[in-house]
Amino acid sequence: MSLNIKNNKFLIPCFIFILAFLPRILVAVAVSNDFTNIPVNDAIGYDDLATSISTGKGFALNGTVTAWREPLYPGFLATVYFLFGHNYLTVRIIQALLGTLVCVIVFIIGKTIFDSRIGFISALITSFNPALVKISSLLLSENLYILLLAVSMVILLKYAKKNKLSEIIYLGIFLGLTALTRSIAIFLPLFIAVIIVRSSIFESILFKRKILHIIVFWGVVFLTILPWTLRNWFVFHKFVPLTSRNGMGLYLSYVPKDGNKFELDPKDPVVIKADAMWESIKSETEQNKFYITETIKHISLNPQSLPRIEALKIIYFCNPFDWEVNNKGEYNFVYGFIMPFFLYSLFFVLKKERNAFILFVPILYSLFLALITHGSPRFRLPIEPYLIIISSYGLVYFFQGFRHKVYPVIIVLFFLLINLTFSINPEAVKPIIKAILKPLNIV
Repeated sequence: MSLNIKNNKFLIPCFIFILAFLPRILVAVAVSNDFTNIPVNDAIGYDDLATSISTGKGFALNGTVTAWREPLYPGFLATVYFLFGHNYLTVRIIQALLGTLVCVIVFIIGKTIFDSRIGFISALITSFNPALVKISSLLLSENLYILLLAVSMVILLKYAKKNKLSEIIYLGIFLGLTALTRSIAIFLPLFIAVIIVRSSIFESILFKRKILHIIVFWGVVFLTILPWTLRNWFVFHKFVPLTSRNGMGLYLSYVPKDGNKFELDPKDPVVIKADAMWESIKSETEQNKFYITETIKHISLNPQSLPRIEALKIIYFCNPFDWEVNNKGEYNFVYGFIMPFFLYSLFFVLKKERNAFILFVPILYSLFLALITHGSPRFRLPIEPYLIIISSYGLVYFFQGFRHKVYPVIIVLFFLLINLTFSINPEAVKPIIKAILKPLNIV
Protein backbone atom coordinates (compact mmCIF):
# COMPACT_ATOMS: atom_id res chain seq x y z
CA MET A 1 0.00 0.00 0.00
CA SER A 2 1.58 3.27 -1.13
CA LEU A 3 1.43 6.47 0.86
CA ASN A 4 -0.29 9.15 -1.20
CA ILE A 5 1.19 12.32 0.24
CA LYS A 6 -0.72 14.70 -2.00
CA ASN A 7 -4.21 13.47 -1.11
CA ASN A 8 -3.86 13.00 2.63
CA LYS A 9 -4.04 16.45 4.20
CA PHE A 10 -4.70 15.14 7.69
CA LEU A 11 -3.22 11.65 7.53
CA ILE A 12 0.32 12.84 6.88
CA PRO A 13 0.46 15.36 9.79
CA CYS A 14 -0.99 12.68 12.10
CA PHE A 15 1.59 10.16 10.87
CA ILE A 16 4.38 12.70 11.44
CA PHE A 17 3.03 13.47 14.91
CA ILE A 18 3.13 9.80 15.94
CA LEU A 19 6.51 9.23 14.31
CA ALA A 20 8.08 12.28 15.99
CA PHE A 21 6.50 11.65 19.38
CA LEU A 22 7.76 8.08 19.77
CA PRO A 23 11.52 8.80 20.08
CA ARG A 24 10.84 11.84 22.27
CA ILE A 25 8.61 10.03 24.74
CA LEU A 26 11.03 7.11 24.88
CA VAL A 27 13.92 9.43 25.73
CA ALA A 28 11.74 11.33 28.25
CA VAL A 29 10.87 8.13 30.09
CA ALA A 30 14.43 6.78 29.93
CA VAL A 31 15.92 9.99 31.30
CA SER A 32 13.29 10.21 34.05
CA ASN A 33 14.00 6.62 35.11
CA ASP A 34 17.67 7.49 35.47
CA PHE A 35 17.69 8.87 39.01
CA THR A 36 21.18 10.31 38.54
CA ASN A 37 19.85 12.53 35.76
CA ILE A 38 18.83 15.70 37.59
CA PRO A 39 18.83 19.31 36.32
CA VAL A 40 22.31 20.80 35.99
CA ASN A 41 23.79 24.11 34.82
CA ASP A 42 21.11 26.32 33.20
CA ALA A 43 18.37 23.79 34.00
CA ILE A 44 18.95 24.30 37.73
CA GLY A 45 18.22 28.01 37.39
CA TYR A 46 15.00 27.40 35.47
CA ASP A 47 13.91 24.74 37.96
CA ASP A 48 14.61 26.97 40.96
CA LEU A 49 12.72 29.90 39.43
CA ALA A 50 9.75 27.71 38.51
CA THR A 51 9.65 26.25 42.02
CA SER A 52 9.69 29.74 43.51
CA ILE A 53 6.84 30.89 41.24
CA SER A 54 4.71 27.78 41.76
CA THR A 55 5.02 28.05 45.55
CA GLY A 56 3.96 31.70 45.57
CA LYS A 57 7.40 33.21 46.27
CA GLY A 58 7.56 35.10 43.00
CA PHE A 59 10.21 35.32 40.30
CA ALA A 60 13.13 34.91 42.69
CA LEU A 61 16.30 32.92 43.30
CA ASN A 62 17.17 32.08 46.90
CA GLY A 63 14.49 34.51 48.01
CA THR A 64 15.90 37.43 45.99
CA VAL A 65 13.85 38.86 43.12
CA THR A 66 15.71 38.62 39.86
CA ALA A 67 15.70 39.29 36.13
CA TRP A 68 18.54 36.85 35.52
CA ARG A 69 16.33 34.72 33.29
CA GLU A 70 13.59 35.55 30.82
CA PRO A 71 10.14 34.90 32.31
CA LEU A 72 8.23 32.70 29.87
CA TYR A 73 9.98 29.35 30.25
CA PRO A 74 10.15 29.46 34.08
CA GLY A 75 6.47 30.47 33.95
CA PHE A 76 5.75 27.44 31.75
CA LEU A 77 7.56 25.13 34.19
CA ALA A 78 5.81 26.75 37.15
CA THR A 79 2.42 26.11 35.54
CA VAL A 80 3.29 22.44 35.08
CA TYR A 81 4.52 22.19 38.69
CA PHE A 82 1.40 23.91 40.01
CA LEU A 83 -0.96 21.63 38.08
CA PHE A 84 0.88 18.31 38.33
CA GLY A 85 3.38 18.72 41.14
CA HIS A 86 7.16 18.97 40.96
CA ASN A 87 7.46 16.10 38.52
CA TYR A 88 10.20 16.10 35.87
CA LEU A 89 8.58 13.27 33.87
CA THR A 90 5.43 15.34 33.35
CA VAL A 91 7.52 18.28 32.12
CA ARG A 92 9.42 16.01 29.74
CA ILE A 93 6.22 14.49 28.34
CA ILE A 94 4.77 17.94 27.68
CA GLN A 95 8.05 19.07 26.12
CA ALA A 96 8.02 15.92 23.97
CA LEU A 97 4.63 17.10 22.68
CA LEU A 98 6.05 20.57 21.98
CA GLY A 99 8.95 19.06 20.04
CA THR A 100 6.51 16.87 18.12
CA LEU A 101 4.49 19.93 17.13
CA VAL A 102 7.68 21.47 15.74
CA CYS A 103 8.03 18.48 13.40
CA VAL A 104 4.45 18.98 12.16
CA ILE A 105 5.14 22.69 11.63
CA VAL A 106 8.27 21.78 9.66
CA PHE A 107 6.03 19.72 7.37
CA ILE A 108 3.68 22.68 6.95
CA ILE A 109 6.51 25.10 6.14
CA GLY A 110 8.20 22.70 3.71
CA LYS A 111 4.90 21.91 2.01
CA THR A 112 3.93 25.58 1.72
CA ILE A 113 7.23 26.81 0.29
CA PHE A 114 8.05 23.73 -1.82
CA ASP A 115 5.68 20.75 -1.93
CA SER A 116 4.30 17.91 0.20
CA ARG A 117 7.18 15.59 -0.65
CA ILE A 118 9.83 17.99 0.62
CA GLY A 119 7.67 18.85 3.62
CA PHE A 120 7.41 15.16 4.49
CA ILE A 121 11.15 14.49 4.06
CA SER A 122 11.94 17.56 6.20
CA ALA A 123 9.58 16.45 8.96
CA LEU A 124 10.98 12.91 8.83
CA ILE A 125 14.57 14.12 9.28
CA THR A 126 13.53 16.57 12.02
CA SER A 127 11.70 13.79 13.85
CA PHE A 128 14.93 11.82 14.30
CA ASN A 129 17.41 14.65 14.74
CA PRO A 130 19.17 13.43 17.93
CA ALA A 131 19.67 16.90 19.39
CA LEU A 132 16.04 17.92 18.78
CA VAL A 133 14.93 14.64 20.35
CA LYS A 134 17.20 14.94 23.39
CA ILE A 135 16.39 18.60 24.11
CA SER A 136 12.83 17.57 25.04
CA SER A 137 14.18 15.71 28.06
CA LEU A 138 16.11 18.72 29.37
CA LEU A 139 14.75 21.64 31.38
CA LEU A 140 15.94 24.26 28.92
CA SER A 141 14.16 27.21 27.33
CA GLU A 142 14.96 25.97 23.81
CA ASN A 143 11.91 23.69 24.08
CA LEU A 144 9.60 26.70 24.10
CA TYR A 145 11.81 28.95 21.98
CA ILE A 146 12.05 26.53 19.02
CA LEU A 147 8.26 26.12 18.92
CA LEU A 148 7.49 29.85 19.18
CA LEU A 149 10.07 30.66 16.52
CA ALA A 150 8.57 28.01 14.22
CA VAL A 151 5.06 29.41 14.68
CA SER A 152 6.44 32.90 13.97
CA MET A 153 7.97 31.66 10.71
CA VAL A 154 4.63 30.14 9.64
CA ILE A 155 2.93 33.47 10.29
CA LEU A 156 5.67 35.35 8.40
CA LEU A 157 5.18 32.97 5.48
CA LYS A 158 1.43 33.63 5.50
CA TYR A 159 2.09 37.35 5.65
CA ALA A 160 4.41 37.12 2.64
CA LYS A 161 1.58 35.51 0.68
CA LYS A 162 -1.39 37.63 1.81
CA ASN A 163 0.10 40.83 3.32
CA LYS A 164 -2.72 41.19 5.85
CA LEU A 165 -2.41 43.51 8.85
CA SER A 166 -3.89 40.84 11.14
CA GLU A 167 -1.00 38.51 10.30
CA ILE A 168 1.63 41.13 11.12
CA ILE A 169 -0.13 41.62 14.48
CA TYR A 170 0.02 37.88 15.23
CA LEU A 171 3.65 37.90 14.15
CA GLY A 172 4.40 40.70 16.61
CA ILE A 173 2.73 38.82 19.46
CA PHE A 174 4.59 35.58 18.83
CA LEU A 175 7.95 37.28 18.33
CA GLY A 176 7.38 39.17 21.57
CA LEU A 177 6.70 35.87 23.33
CA THR A 178 9.79 34.42 21.66
CA ALA A 179 11.91 37.26 23.09
CA LEU A 180 10.35 36.67 26.51
CA THR A 181 11.59 33.09 26.22
CA ARG A 182 15.10 33.90 25.00
CA SER A 183 16.19 37.52 24.91
CA ILE A 184 18.43 36.88 21.89
CA ALA A 185 15.28 37.22 19.76
CA ILE A 186 14.85 40.87 20.73
CA PHE A 187 16.42 42.20 17.51
CA LEU A 188 14.64 39.75 15.21
CA PRO A 189 11.69 42.15 14.64
CA LEU A 190 14.17 44.77 13.40
CA PHE A 191 15.78 42.16 11.16
CA ILE A 192 12.38 41.17 9.74
CA ALA A 193 11.34 44.80 9.21
CA VAL A 194 14.42 45.42 7.08
CA ILE A 195 13.58 42.31 5.04
CA ILE A 196 9.99 43.45 4.54
CA VAL A 197 11.19 46.80 3.19
CA ARG A 198 13.95 45.39 1.01
CA SER A 199 12.69 41.99 -0.12
CA SER A 200 10.85 41.44 -3.39
CA ILE A 201 8.75 38.81 -1.59
CA PHE A 202 6.64 41.68 -0.25
CA GLU A 203 6.64 43.72 -3.46
CA SER A 204 2.84 43.59 -3.74
CA ILE A 205 2.56 45.90 -0.72
CA LEU A 206 2.70 49.64 -1.34
CA PHE A 207 5.64 51.28 0.41
CA LYS A 208 3.44 53.41 2.70
CA ARG A 209 1.48 50.33 3.67
CA LYS A 210 4.73 48.48 4.41
CA ILE A 211 5.79 51.27 6.77
CA LEU A 212 2.41 51.19 8.50
CA HIS A 213 2.62 47.44 8.95
CA ILE A 214 6.15 47.72 10.36
CA ILE A 215 5.08 50.41 12.85
CA VAL A 216 2.15 48.24 13.99
CA PHE A 217 4.45 45.19 14.10
CA TRP A 218 7.00 46.91 16.32
CA GLY A 219 4.23 48.33 18.48
CA VAL A 220 2.77 44.88 19.12
CA VAL A 221 6.20 43.44 19.97
CA PHE A 222 6.78 46.35 22.36
CA LEU A 223 3.40 45.90 24.06
CA THR A 224 4.01 42.15 24.43
CA ILE A 225 7.26 42.59 26.36
CA LEU A 226 6.20 45.81 28.12
CA PRO A 227 4.65 44.20 31.26
CA TRP A 228 7.92 42.37 32.01
CA THR A 229 9.99 45.50 31.35
CA LEU A 230 7.77 47.53 33.69
CA ARG A 231 8.08 44.84 36.33
CA ASN A 232 11.87 45.09 36.09
CA TRP A 233 11.72 48.89 36.34
CA PHE A 234 9.65 48.76 39.51
CA VAL A 235 11.90 46.08 41.03
CA PHE A 236 15.35 47.41 40.05
CA HIS A 237 14.61 51.06 39.18
CA LYS A 238 16.64 50.41 36.04
CA PHE A 239 15.78 49.85 32.39
CA VAL A 240 16.03 46.07 31.98
CA PRO A 241 13.98 45.14 28.88
CA LEU A 242 14.29 41.38 29.31
CA THR A 243 17.22 40.06 31.33
CA SER A 244 20.21 41.18 33.39
CA ARG A 245 22.33 38.23 32.26
CA ASN A 246 23.49 39.47 28.85
CA GLY A 247 26.53 41.40 30.10
CA MET A 248 28.23 38.32 31.52
CA GLY A 249 27.52 36.28 28.38
CA LEU A 250 28.87 39.07 26.20
CA TYR A 251 32.09 39.33 28.18
CA LEU A 252 32.75 35.58 28.21
CA SER A 253 32.19 35.48 24.44
CA TYR A 254 35.22 37.73 23.93
CA VAL A 255 37.39 36.34 26.73
CA PRO A 256 36.96 32.56 26.43
CA LYS A 257 38.64 30.27 28.93
CA ASP A 258 42.08 29.10 27.76
CA GLY A 259 41.54 31.26 24.71
CA ASN A 260 39.13 28.86 22.99
CA LYS A 261 36.39 27.65 25.37
CA PHE A 262 33.11 29.59 25.41
CA GLU A 263 30.50 29.36 28.18
CA LEU A 264 33.10 28.40 30.76
CA ASP A 265 34.03 30.66 33.65
CA PRO A 266 37.62 31.80 32.95
CA LYS A 267 38.03 33.15 36.49
CA ASP A 268 40.04 36.06 35.18
CA PRO A 269 40.34 39.33 37.19
CA VAL A 270 37.16 40.78 35.65
CA VAL A 271 35.03 37.76 36.59
CA ILE A 272 36.51 37.71 40.09
CA LYS A 273 35.77 41.43 40.50
CA ALA A 274 32.21 40.96 39.19
CA ASP A 275 31.64 38.12 41.68
CA ALA A 276 32.94 40.32 44.49
CA MET A 277 30.65 43.12 43.32
CA TRP A 278 27.67 40.80 43.57
CA GLU A 279 28.67 39.72 47.07
CA SER A 280 29.04 43.34 48.23
CA ILE A 281 26.12 45.17 46.60
CA LYS A 282 23.79 42.32 45.55
CA SER A 283 22.86 44.21 42.37
CA GLU A 284 22.67 42.13 39.22
CA THR A 285 21.95 45.24 37.14
CA GLU A 286 25.19 46.91 38.26
CA GLN A 287 27.07 43.68 37.69
CA ASN A 288 25.55 43.49 34.19
CA LYS A 289 26.62 47.07 33.45
CA PHE A 290 30.12 46.30 34.72
CA TYR A 291 30.45 43.31 32.38
CA ILE A 292 29.33 45.35 29.36
CA THR A 293 31.83 48.11 30.19
CA GLU A 294 34.64 45.59 30.59
CA THR A 295 33.71 43.92 27.30
CA ILE A 296 33.97 47.21 25.41
CA LYS A 297 37.27 47.94 27.15
CA HIS A 298 38.68 44.52 26.31
CA ILE A 299 37.73 44.79 22.63
CA SER A 300 39.21 48.29 22.34
CA LEU A 301 42.50 47.13 23.91
CA ASN A 302 42.69 43.88 21.93
CA PRO A 303 41.32 44.56 18.43
CA GLN A 304 43.89 42.20 16.90
CA SER A 305 42.22 39.24 18.65
CA LEU A 306 38.82 39.80 17.00
CA PRO A 307 39.40 37.89 13.71
CA ARG A 308 40.47 34.76 15.59
CA ILE A 309 37.64 35.07 18.12
CA GLU A 310 35.03 35.53 15.38
CA ALA A 311 36.41 32.55 13.46
CA LEU A 312 36.23 30.51 16.66
CA LYS A 313 32.59 31.52 17.17
CA ILE A 314 31.64 30.34 13.68
CA ILE A 315 33.44 27.05 14.20
CA TYR A 316 31.62 26.49 17.49
CA PHE A 317 28.30 27.44 15.90
CA CYS A 318 28.75 25.04 12.96
CA ASN A 319 30.34 22.28 15.04
CA PRO A 320 28.68 18.85 14.56
CA PHE A 321 29.95 17.74 17.99
CA ASP A 322 27.36 18.55 20.65
CA TRP A 323 28.65 18.80 24.24
CA GLU A 324 25.67 20.67 25.72
CA VAL A 325 22.59 18.71 24.66
CA ASN A 326 23.87 15.25 23.74
CA ASN A 327 26.76 15.36 26.25
CA LYS A 328 30.37 14.21 25.92
CA GLY A 329 30.84 15.81 22.53
CA GLU A 330 28.60 13.38 20.65
CA TYR A 331 28.50 13.68 16.87
CA ASN A 332 25.12 14.81 15.49
CA PHE A 333 24.83 12.49 12.51
CA VAL A 334 21.70 14.22 11.15
CA TYR A 335 23.40 17.61 11.09
CA GLY A 336 26.50 16.09 9.50
CA PHE A 337 24.31 14.37 6.90
CA ILE A 338 22.21 17.38 5.88
CA MET A 339 24.87 20.10 5.63
CA PRO A 340 26.39 19.10 2.24
CA PHE A 341 22.88 19.11 0.75
CA PHE A 342 22.19 22.47 2.38
CA LEU A 343 25.34 23.95 0.82
CA TYR A 344 24.51 22.29 -2.51
CA SER A 345 21.00 23.80 -2.54
CA LEU A 346 22.33 27.34 -2.00
CA PHE A 347 23.24 27.48 -5.70
CA PHE A 348 19.64 27.29 -6.89
CA VAL A 349 17.00 27.27 -4.13
CA LEU A 350 16.41 31.07 -4.08
CA LYS A 351 16.27 31.27 -7.87
CA LYS A 352 13.67 28.53 -8.11
CA GLU A 353 11.58 29.24 -4.98
CA ARG A 354 11.28 32.91 -4.08
CA ASN A 355 9.52 32.36 -0.76
CA ALA A 356 12.39 30.10 0.33
CA PHE A 357 14.14 33.28 1.42
CA ILE A 358 11.98 33.25 4.55
CA LEU A 359 13.80 30.08 5.66
CA PHE A 360 17.04 32.06 5.71
CA VAL A 361 15.63 34.70 8.09
CA PRO A 362 16.25 32.72 11.33
CA ILE A 363 19.46 31.22 9.88
CA LEU A 364 21.07 34.56 9.02
CA TYR A 365 19.85 36.13 12.24
CA SER A 366 21.31 33.33 14.37
CA LEU A 367 24.60 33.54 12.49
CA PHE A 368 24.64 37.29 13.14
CA LEU A 369 24.04 36.67 16.86
CA ALA A 370 26.83 34.09 16.96
CA LEU A 371 29.26 36.72 15.70
CA ILE A 372 28.16 39.24 18.32
CA THR A 373 27.92 36.85 21.26
CA HIS A 374 29.29 33.33 20.84
CA GLY A 375 28.57 30.21 18.88
CA SER A 376 27.41 26.88 20.24
CA PRO A 377 25.68 23.80 18.79
CA ARG A 378 22.94 24.39 21.34
CA PHE A 379 22.36 27.91 20.02
CA ARG A 380 22.26 26.53 16.48
CA LEU A 381 19.54 24.06 17.44
CA PRO A 382 16.59 26.48 16.88
CA ILE A 383 17.55 26.93 13.23
CA GLU A 384 18.20 23.28 12.42
CA PRO A 385 14.57 22.77 11.27
CA TYR A 386 15.15 25.41 8.56
CA LEU A 387 18.53 23.94 7.62
CA ILE A 388 16.74 20.60 7.26
CA ILE A 389 13.99 22.00 5.01
CA ILE A 390 16.51 23.61 2.66
CA SER A 391 18.66 20.47 2.76
CA SER A 392 15.65 18.32 1.88
CA TYR A 393 15.11 20.45 -1.20
CA GLY A 394 18.79 19.97 -2.08
CA LEU A 395 18.47 16.22 -1.50
CA VAL A 396 15.50 15.94 -3.87
CA TYR A 397 17.27 18.09 -6.45
CA PHE A 398 20.35 15.86 -6.11
CA PHE A 399 18.27 12.79 -6.95
CA GLN A 400 16.79 14.53 -9.99
CA GLY A 401 20.28 14.95 -11.45
CA PHE A 402 20.58 11.19 -12.07
CA ARG A 403 18.86 9.22 -14.79
CA HIS A 404 19.30 5.97 -12.90
CA LYS A 405 18.03 6.48 -9.34
CA VAL A 406 20.05 3.59 -7.97
CA TYR A 407 23.22 5.74 -8.05
CA PRO A 408 21.99 8.59 -5.81
CA VAL A 409 20.41 6.01 -3.49
CA ILE A 410 23.76 4.28 -3.05
CA ILE A 411 25.59 7.60 -2.58
CA VAL A 412 23.10 8.95 -0.03
CA LEU A 413 22.93 5.70 1.95
CA PHE A 414 26.71 5.44 1.99
CA PHE A 415 27.04 9.02 3.21
CA LEU A 416 24.40 8.41 5.88
CA LEU A 417 26.29 5.30 6.98
CA ILE A 418 29.50 7.34 7.31
CA ASN A 419 27.73 9.85 9.55
CA LEU A 420 26.19 7.09 11.65
CA THR A 421 29.68 5.62 12.06
CA PHE A 422 30.98 9.00 13.22
CA SER A 423 28.12 9.14 15.73
CA ILE A 424 29.00 5.71 17.12
CA ASN A 425 32.73 6.50 17.33
CA PRO A 426 33.12 10.31 17.53
CA GLU A 427 36.58 10.10 19.08
CA ALA A 428 37.94 8.85 15.75
CA VAL A 429 36.87 12.07 14.01
CA LYS A 430 37.93 14.70 16.54
CA PRO A 431 41.71 14.36 15.97
CA ILE A 432 41.19 14.89 12.23
CA ILE A 433 39.25 18.12 12.79
CA LYS A 434 41.78 19.35 15.36
CA ALA A 435 44.62 18.63 12.93
CA ILE A 436 42.89 20.77 10.30
CA LEU A 437 42.20 23.69 12.64
CA LYS A 438 45.48 23.72 14.57
CA PRO A 439 47.61 25.24 11.77
CA LEU A 440 45.04 28.05 11.60
CA ASN A 441 45.74 28.83 15.29
CA ILE A 442 42.09 28.42 16.14
CA VAL A 443 42.14 25.47 18.53
